[in-house]
Amino acid sequence: MNRIPVTIVTGALGSGKTSLLNQLLPKPEIAGCAVIINEYGQIGVDHERVVKIDGPLRILHAVYH
Repeated sequence: MNRIPVTIVTGALGSGKTSLLNQLLPKPEIAGCAVIINEYGQIGVDHERVVKIDGPLRILHAVYH
């Protein structure tokens, strides 16, 4: 069984999660990694604040009741 390493970045609103991603994503060591941004609510804005990436982008919205 192959294992895939996973890193989860969590924190309160304004804690620097997007800033951290923006610093890490341009690094060559990150090439080939998947990034999942869990948007909160019906209108997602977090993915627009992350630096542009080369490759496919898929936006998934989870609505919590």
